[in-house]
Amino acid sequence: MPSVAFPGAQVMDTGLRVAPECRRRLRLTEARFSPRATLGIALILLVPELSRHIGASFEPFPAVLLPAGAGKLRLPDGKLTMKHTLVEARRGGVWSEVDRARLLAPLPVHYFGEVVRADFGFHDGKWHGTTAPPPHVSPADLHQTKRWLRARLAQLGFEVHALRVVEERYVLVLPSGSRSGAERLWEKLYDLD
Repeated sequence: MPSVAFPGAQVMDTGLRVAPECRRRLRLTEARFSPRATLGIALILLVPELSRHIGASFEPFPAVLLPAGAGKLRLPDGKLTMKHTLVEARRGGVWSEVDRARLLAPLPVHYFGEVVRADFGFHDGKWHGTTAPPPHVSPADLHQTKRWLRARLAQLGFEVHALRVVEERYVLVLPSGSRSGAERLWEKLYDLD
């Protein structure tokens, strides 16, 4: 494309040829933030940051801050008490931990907590008043759930008669990552026969 020459035109960094009088009219000078605009942006971002430090309940939603959960954990003695829910089944007569992701596949592993809270579908069918009424489970649905769990356990190399869910509390020592003082808080046994 042929270039058009204007009287008194200059070449800018962009390679665009603009006459000085046009540059003034179009304001094609370097972009600058005024101190007022900079202060305004800082205040807009400072309010959510301060609210996050006051308490998690004050953080606005949707959050402006990224990344989510990027807070620091204060550990004065380098120890952290953790809870862990695991699934166990018998292998050779000994209770062993079952890989939750492989047991629940194709369900995502982050659904594990909800599956445990729903008792794997083996609830007593009574409403205890603290939560929503449980769904009605027919004997055919219960039989199908047991059959599915037995097949998954057999596929993973476990005995298929029982499944146990255990919640443990232990102390995690940082920065080594070693566990100490594991204690069982509760356990529940599910009969799959």
